[in-house]
Amino acid sequence: MRLLRSEVIYFALPEVFDNADPTNDRGGLTGDRLRIGYNPTARGFYHGGDLKGLRRRLPYIHSLGATAIRVGPVFKNKPVQGAPGHERAGYHGYRVT
Repeated sequence: MRLLRSEVIYFALPEVFDNADPTNDRGGLTGDRLRIGYNPTARGFYHGGDLKGLRRRLPYIHSLGATAIRVGPVFKNKPVQGAPGHERAGYHGYRVT
């Protein structure tokens, strides 16, 4: 048994980490980036990562010396919020609906 203080924890946001399944990028929504939050070329918008991508990169995370992973929330989020011209997507998992 290891003590918690001896763990090396890697924090990952699956939504922006690795996109292993492009079929789920739009989360079942339709429309442009201001409706669905998906735009892999824009900072502050969803880039298409998923849990499948996180799983396939476990060897990489392990190679960094990580012994545990903290995963950002994986819940349904409000896709976009912000005043016109200042919109941002809820890619990080903390805008839970």
